[in-house]
Amino acid sequence: MTLILCGFPFSGKSFFGELVAKELDLPFIDTDLVLEKLYFEQIGVRLSCRQIFHKEGEEFFRDLEHRAIDTLPKNERYVVALGGGALENSHACDILKNLGTMVYIKASKELLLQRILETGEIPAYLDPNDLSLSFESLYEKRSRLYEESAHFIVVPETCSLETTIESLCFLSSPEGKTYGE
Repeated sequence: MTLILCGFPFSGKSFFGELVAKELDLPFIDTDLVLEKLYFEQIGVRLSCRQIFHKEGEEFFRDLEHRAIDTLPKNERYVVALGGGALENSHACDILKNLGTMVYIKASKELLLQRILETGEIPAYLDPNDLSLSFESLYEKRSRLYEESAHFIVVPETCSLETTIESLCFLSSPEGKTYGE
């Protein structure tokens, strides 16, 4: 079964996704990297997601993000990390729910904000003139979306790395099979 990790940027989706994929010997897909590749193929310039968002605007970015989700393999087993705003598109959300098990990697507001500030760059999805308010607003909006969309919620801050990986491996198990058997 495909394991789909959703959550805020800096929550650890790619980090845990790569570890789980390695543990299960499955392919790992990061939709942000797929989006960047699609942009390069379309425009001929290599830019990061942040740069694409700034240069082309949110509507263009979300359309490209949706295209990246449309490229995900059907009827295959892999681990995928979604971009933080991927679930804002209800059609993409429906596609993803049919691909496999969606897990919300939930991180506290404090940890997310700390990680954002440690990068030294204000993400494109936040207002640099009012970082606190824009972050708070986005956190409230997306938290509900992630919780409503996910089949399961994992909170890595509350357990060890090993327990988090084991939980995610278990959730990716095909029906009728238990991880570790």
